Amino acid sequence: MTGNETLEELEVGRPSTYVPIMTTILGREYIEREGKNLKPTALGEITTGLMKENFPNIVDCDFTAKIEKKLDTIEEGKTEWQKIIA
Repeated sequence: MTGNETLEELEVGRPSTYVPIMTTILGREYIEREGKNLKPTALGEITTGLMKENFPNIVDCDFTAKIEKKLDTIEEGKTEWQKIIA
């Protein structure tokens, strides 16, 4: 499974954000290519561990997917942004 497919399956990001996300994490050397697959580097493992330890809600894929759906309701005019941001 590619990084883009994983992001899509987890409902994180949008197709327009997949390339910048992958470019950023490759550029920061959090992951590396292994053939057609992506594999975390030691730096990526350490960074992920620190993020999970210190920001567990933010790095949770379910949280991110839910926030994106809420942001969609703002875009659609169904919710005021202040309610979501609060």
